[in-house]
Amino acid sequence: MIRTRPLFAVGASAITNGAPDGNGHPQVGALLAQQAYPDGTWAACSGTLIAPNVFLTAAHCDEGVSRVAVTFDSSYVYPTGTT
Repeated sequence: MIRTRPLFAVGASAITNGAPDGNGHPQVGALLAQQAYPDGTWAACSGTLIAPNVFLTAAHCDEGVSRVAVTFDSSYVYPTGTT
């Protein structure tokens, strides 16, 4: 089953071997949780942008939610969406 949701994407960054790789993998992003985790992070799952408005991730990542947000930044600050 393919689920589609509105996407909200910003600048790109990824981590390779534990270090930021600049724009080495600009299509890799994070599906954001509905609220921040206790450590202040928001990333719930990783995924890949496979079309301009299609973010591929595991099916369990958006269970129980009707809307998701995605970022391609190396860090995320709510509510401004800035790094």
